[in-house]
Amino acid sequence: MQHLVAQSPSAPAAAASPSTSSLAPSLQRHRCPSFKSKSSPSGWTLLAPGANWAPSSPSRSSSPVAAAASGKAGKGASSGKGFGAANAPSVSKSGVSQTCACGSKIVYRQCCEPYHLGAAAPPDVEAALRARFCAFVKGRVPYLVSTFHPSYHSFKYEGSAPGGATAQLRRDVEAATKVFTYSNLKVLEVQPGSGPDEAFITFRYNSVNKVNPKKNFDGSIKISTTLERSRFVREPSAGGSGGGGGDGSWLFADYELIDYPTWMEEAKQSELRARGQQQQQQPEAAAAAAAPA
Repeated sequence: MQHLVAQSPSAPAAAASPSTSSLAPSLQRHRCPSFKSKSSPSGWTLLAPGANWAPSSPSRSSSPVAAAASGKAGKGASSGKGFGAANAPSVSKSGVSQTCACGSKIVYRQCCEPYHLGAAAPPDVEAALRARFCAFVKGRVPYLVSTFHPSYHSFKYEGSAPGGATAQLRRDVEAATKVFTYSNLKVLEVQPGSGPDEAFITFRYNSVNKVNPKKNFDGSIKISTTLERSRFVREPSAGGSGGGGGDGSWLFADYELIDYPTWMEEAKQSELRARGQQQQQQPEAAAAAAAPA
């Protein structure tokens, strides 16, 4: 999620503009060749939110805090829908709500904070993505650096001196957290890769350049929207601390940015195809039901 450099249309309500930031530190570089390898689906259709896509609905007991009490792995950063009655957000001394920035609608200390502190590890790829996004919002640089797959280092910082790739990655991540503010994460689709240890996740989010903010014609701050597809790889657990268990940790390996208008058109066509298939199947089903046994 190191890639806030997408192109998106301006949203009339929010006055959003094409994104010029990315949650991937090396902002203007091409994605690594492995993204289009055999491990990546050759053709994929982004499902229209609210039409064919539905968020996961884990139980409330899947949060890291509840899991710690029950001795199970946590899943606090998964989708916030389907939990039943929501917990009231905690309030800081300054009166600011501490609802987790990952969008789960759970309080931060019961959601992504255990991941950021190393007390637990995200149990699935969506939780890993949400934990990374929240870390960008909160400036958790050490945690973010630990979530990159080694292949990202070797490609994005090729030719660096020993140890130089990690050092440069840390500087780039720190700059990304200081220059931009991030909000409104929306997970759109999660797809399996070539095996159980690879996954692709499509999502969008907003960002604002807080160092040199751009203005709309009416003087309001421009909000950029990024649509992104990331590749995650699960590494075997080293057996150390961090709650990884035997399944290992999902690490960010690569990404590509999606043209927002193209996505909108693909989503629309996908929905129309689904409706056409449904309408075609209805007469056939009715005829089959009316046929004599």
